Amino acid sequence: EIPQTDILYTNILEEEDIYIPTSIFSNNISCFQAIVKYLKDYKKLKFSEIAFLTNRDQRSIWNTYNQAKKAYINVEESRILLPLSTIKNRKISVLGSVVKYLKARNISTKDIAFILGRHYQTIFTAYRRVKLANE
Repeated sequence: EIPQTDILYTNILEEEDIYIPTSIFSNNISCFQAIVKYLKDYKKLKFSEIAFLTNRDQRSIWNTYNQAKKAYINVEESRILLPLSTIKNRKISVLGSVVKYLKARNISTKDIAFILGRHYQTIFTAYRRVKLANE
């Protein structure tokens, strides 16, 4: 039997995927920290809800938010929105999942590096690791 909390979260939170603006990534915190901060501060989700949606432990979410809460994220309209469900796969890093999603939309590595505010080689390496993990 599915626990009552899982039924509640499934009904409320998975009816529609939450979309993350890519503008939040262009700063000095990790992709996951930016996502958690966005969900907590702008979408007003609870730590337990964020944990459920990202397939992570609630304590990890709390710790990640604590590390990121002083950082500024640029929440503005983005031409590219990232579905939150993209990062649910724990076998791939959050950055790798984001890069994989953007590459599937035929965005070049150079443009992804610019969008995410990361070095080209970082994006190249993340994507190479995703391809190796899928083999």
